[in-house]
Amino acid sequence: MLIQIIGIFSIIFILGLIFTNQPLKRIIVVLFASSIIIFVARILTTQQSIAEAFFNSFGFLTILAFVIVIIQFYKKQSTKKSNP
Repeated sequence: MLIQIIGIFSIIFILGLIFTNQPLKRIIVVLFASSIIIFVARILTTQQSIAEAFFNSFGFLTILAFVIVIIQFYKKQSTKKSNP
């Protein structure tokens, strides 16, 4: 029940960010943060193994989106260092 409540609040929050035209980075960070919260809730409430809870909490698109944001962040950091 707790996991479903967290999921519903996450979806409502993400939809609110979309409708208020927030940057995509914020939406992805909220998506990743909600996945972490669901991961912790799965470990604590359902007593799943860490691997099982991880694969049930993080979808492929969540991980892919987070990796893309990290790559973009490091690209911006490297361009700032090369152009002082």
